[in-house]
This record gives sequence, structure tokens and C-alpha cells, in this order.
Amino acid sequence: MGTPYRIAQSPFRPDACDKSSVEFQALSLIAESLPHPQRTFLSTFVRDAVDRELASRFFLDEVLVQNKITIAEFLTDWVNIVRNGMLL
Repeated sequence: MGTPYRIAQSPFRPDACDKSSVEFQALSLIAESLPHPQRTFLSTFVRDAVDRELASRFFLDEVLVQNKITIAEFLTDWVNIVRNGMLL
């Protein structure tokens, strides 16, 4: 664990992303913080977003900057959103 390219089944390619980008930072934090399959599932929040940079900034802001929520709580919220079909 530790880098986005180690997220199982991830189409993320480290050579296709600037390591200083917020997307790389968000995916790295996810990879460092969660075991499989949780890290794979939460990484879809960033990877499958229409605007990856915005999703990454939102995630990092919630868990690091404002310290509103833990990564595990963010994951729980994401699971509930997907489970309830709130994303179309």
C-alpha cells in the first residue's frame, strides 16, 4: 500500500498523473489508509468523477483540511450513497 498504482484493479497509471496533483494526493492517501477492498471502492470516488480534481479536492478538504470526517467515515458515506442509488 502507499501509492495509487497499488490500488487493485485501478486503471490509474502513475505516469499519466503528476505526482504533485490533488488527484495523486487523494489516491495516495486512500491507498495508504485503507485495505483492499475498501481502498478500491473509495478510489472510485475520485477515479470515476466527472471532475477528478474537484472530487479530489473535496475528499482532501473533508478529511485533512477541515478535519470534519475520518477516511473511514467518508468511505461509509460513499457506500451509503452508492447503495441508495443516489448517483445516476
